[in-house]
This record gives sequence, C-alpha cells and structure tokens, in this order.
Amino acid sequence: MKIISSYGVLGTTSLTPGVWSSQASTLAEWQVGVDHPGEILCSGPKYQYPYAPDNVHLVTRGYELLGEKYGEVYFQRVVLGRNWQPLQPIAVSRSGRVVTVRFHVPRPPLAWDTALPEPHQGTQLAQWARGRGFELRQGDTPLVIRSVRIVNDTVRITADAAVPAGATVGYAMTSDGVALPNLSPRWGKLVDSDRTVGAFTGQAQPNYAVAFELAVP
Repeated sequence: MKIISSYGVLGTTSLTPGVWSSQASTLAEWQVGVDHPGEILCSGPKYQYPYAPDNVHLVTRGYELLGEKYGEVYFQRVVLGRNWQPLQPIAVSRSGRVVTVRFHVPRPPLAWDTALPEPHQGTQLAQWARGRGFELRQGDTPLVIRSVRIVNDTVRITADAAVPAGATVGYAMTSDGVALPNLSPRWGKLVDSDRTVGAFTGQAQPNYAVAFELAVP
C-alpha cells in the first residue's frame, strides 16, 4: 500500500498556449488511487499548504502539515483498518444550466475554505471567477460560471447558459498564469469538516477536494 497526494508538477498541458494550462500529472495521481483502491491511497491535494517562492515546492511548515495528513490517513487505514477515500467526486449530472457534482465526504458536512483567496480573479479566466475553484469548459472554450452552491454532499454549478453534454467540469486543475505569494498556481476552496489536529503543528486540517476533471454526461 502506498499513500500519495494528488498534486503533481509535471506534464503541463497548455490549452491556450502562453495563457492558461492544466496539469496532467495531477489528474493521473488522483486517478491511480481510484483505479487501485486499497493498494494506493490518495491522501488529498496539497494546494492548501504554504508554498515556497517558486510556487512548486512547499516551505517547511507545508511539509510538516502534509506529513501529518499522511499520518492521519495511515492511522485510519492501517491502524484502525477503516476504508479511506479523499474528498473526491463520485458522480456528475446535468440539468440545463446546472452541473451537479456529488462527492465522497470523509467528514461531513461540506464547506468553503475561508482563508485561501478566490481563484481565477485575473483577466485570463474571468469566466470562472465565481467558481471557487470549479471550472467548466466545452473543448478549449471556458463556460461562464454564475454561482456554485453546496447542497448536502453535492456542489451545484450554475452556468451562464445550458451546459452541453460532453462538456468538462473540473476543479483546481487550471492555472491562468497568476502567481500569488506562498500559494500553488492551482487551488480551490471546497473542504469537509475534519478537525483532526496534528501532534506536531497543533493545527486542525480539514480535507480539501482533490483536483479533477470529468466529462459531463
């Protein structure tokens, strides 16, 4: 059994060259845990931790927090023998302008992080400025998100117009070229209500939603 986090730094795919890009390795690291349950455990992302000035590596505090999250997952799965899945999508549906993503939630209820800044507030992907990290696109064309709302274990994403079948819904996958200090270039604000406190840092860590992309049926 291996425990990994779902935030890679390799395999950048540019959707609009020189403007914005997604991270292929991030998607692969989440998917390998989905494809091999029990053998590979995805602890979750690490975009929520403090980053070094290169926006790629974590600072010491970030690695301490990541290690505590690994320890929590290990304790749940190996010591207690419980199943573990990260805060991850398990189903997608569509109705007119609304795309609904259902999540596996380790510690309900779902909530929005209040500390991280809002993603996509620059000019490159202003279509997603109200998405709190959620993304909608048809091919390489971003679709305007009007609002996102938590309803029980789902997030309902309302677009500006009817969303066509075959569109893509994503989360924390795309960078629009805005580098903020001590932050990953890709992040989102969806969390659960885990209040486990790390023994070393003394800091509670909710589970953050993994970065993902899924086809809209």
